[in-house]
Parts: sequence; structure tokens; C-alpha cells
Amino acid sequence: MTLAHWAVIVAAGCAAVTLLIVKSLSRTEDPTKVVFYVGLYLLPISGVLAWTVWETPPSHLWLGIAMIGPVATLAHVTLVKAMSLADASAILPFDFARLPFAALLGWLAFGEVSDVWTWTGAAVIFASSLYIGRREAQLGRRLRSMEQPGV
Repeated sequence: MTLAHWAVIVAAGCAAVTLLIVKSLSRTEDPTKVVFYVGLYLLPISGVLAWTVWETPPSHLWLGIAMIGPVATLAHVTLVKAMSLADASAILPFDFARLPFAALLGWLAFGEVSDVWTWTGAAVIFASSLYIGRREAQLGRRLRSMEQPGV
């Protein structure tokens, strides 16, 4: 395995730990506070890594870059709020459903053509997300019916 392979494995592990911390904090803390502190702690790490390859974007991209901040913050706040309301196993399949949408947006907005393996993987992730979401909903209904008196 190359250094790049190990970097992906380490990044996936760090993302998993971050999600566990976010899930734990979401039980007691306000979502905006969780997003603020996670961003604050990740800023030095990502800043050091970005510094090594930084290229100043052209001026015509700054408006789009400025719009990414609020949209990404809103997405993170809603994810943390969802984590406070349900199990991660019910939430994260829908988070991973963004892959097929990102591939579709890349094609529509940038003319980026994905290969058959990207679409195959996207279809598997999307179908798995739908299956897990449906299964979690059924399990939730079953648990609620078992909790009702007289059942």
C-alpha cells in the first residue's frame, strides 16, 4: 500500500471518530455550538494541510467560495440536529446518499463524466441508504407498538 492509501484509511478513521464525538455532544449541546467547536478544532489541522498546497483562487470565484460557508454550516447544523434526534445508523445512510448527487451535479455543472464504476458505487450506496432507512423506520414502528400498554 502506498502513502496515499494509508492517508485515506487514516482520514476515514478520523471522520468516524469525529462523528462519534458529534453524536455524543449532540445529546446535550446545541447543534450550532457543536458545529462551531468542531470547526474550531479542525481549523488548525486543515489549515496546516492546506498551507502546503495553497493557491489563491481567481477573483471571479470568491462569491461562490463565500456562499459555500453558510451552506456548509447549515448542512452541518442540520446533521448535528438529526444526530440528536435519532441513532447514527438511521442518519448516516442518508448522509452517504450525497455521493450520487455530487456525481450528478459534477456532470451537470462541470461536464465531469464519471465512469461506470462511479455510477455503480453510487447506485449501491443509494439503494443501501433507502433499504436501511426503510428498515429503521419499520424497527421504530415495531418498538413503538411494543411500548404501548396492552400490547
